Amino acid sequence: EFDAVGFYLSGHPLDAYGKSLERIKARPSAEIIREGHPGPANMAGTVIGKTERTSSKGNRYAFVSLSDASGIFEIMVFSELLAIVRDLFEVGNSLFIKAGVQFEGEQPRFTANSIEPLDKVASKAQAGLKIKIGGTDPLAEIKEALEGADNERARGTIVVTARLDDDREVDINLKGGYAINPEVMQNIRSIAGIEELQET
Repeated sequence: EFDAVGFYLSGHPLDAYGKSLERIKARPSAEIIREGHPGPANMAGTVIGKTERTSSKGNRYAFVSLSDASGIFEIMVFSELLAIVRDLFEVGNSLFIKAGVQFEGEQPRFTANSIEPLDKVASKAQAGLKIKIGGTDPLAEIKEALEGADNERARGTIVVTARLDDDREVDINLKGGYAINPEVMQNIRSIAGIEELQET
């Protein structure tokens, strides 16, 4: 969508991360720019382009263009970090950036201090999911959707509330931790019989 029209028509890719962005304290770029305060900032964005250059000393650096739900911003990545994270800058990848923010007049300059895949960071901050289903038929598909997400080191917990034929509701607490990412949530959301899917 972005390549075709210059913006996302059906919602931004970061929308799928929901409350996880709040938990990792990722701030919208427009908010940071509007406030105009220099200093450190946690940001999240989806890569839309990259330009690499060489300094007068022969060091490679890059300007990476990203977008979040509030707009488009650019971060500068110096050579030492660039050598480590260059492979993350594929168009469409969503990233978590710890940046330093400076203002030259009203124009912001974002310099990356660290960069990680957003999925990795968000899964550690994920509190959990509450899934409400009508009947027990969706349980097998929920189990299938969670295959590969079971991770004892992850914080995500899952509670399934099943409404039985006599209108009683039964809570099923899935043991262990789960690395819940947007793909897992979308797979669950697409299952027939899911009445509610909510981050907790």
